[in-house]
Amino acid sequence: MGSSSDSSDPEIIESQSDHPPEVYPPPSYPPQVALPYNNPQAYPLILEPPKSGHLPLSHINQAPATIIAGDESPVETIFGQVPVLAYCKDCNVNVTTRTQAHIGCFVWLMFLVFYLASPCISCIPLCIVSFYDVSHHCPNCSRKLGTFALV
Repeated sequence: MGSSSDSSDPEIIESQSDHPPEVYPPPSYPPQVALPYNNPQAYPLILEPPKSGHLPLSHINQAPATIIAGDESPVETIFGQVPVLAYCKDCNVNVTTRTQAHIGCFVWLMFLVFYLASPCISCIPLCIVSFYDVSHHCPNCSRKLGTFALV
């Protein structure tokens, strides 16, 4: 009972709190050498072909190639409320569409809902342009390329 190794002894607790715990410094790291900016010989040249379908780093900083083609390939287009890149079959080129908003089914549906709720606010859907349908046209020949409708 009266052993000196008893942890509830006040003298032992005070002597343990007098000394701060030993803290070891973090391991040292080797010095870092900065590579010169814009020096092509400072970076390793990768001569083997890519294995996983990714381009090696040596191909990333090269200037883009200019491709001149007579016929442009059509782009897949998803029409929305803003102008998009679309293919015009009359002009045979990819163009950024010209948009034109017009009243569509969703506006009239919301007009009916508002009218049933309160006739005095039924004209609100006619004022909200984001409820309108949007037609996409070619800026060169004005051909209608597609339509975006909410309903």
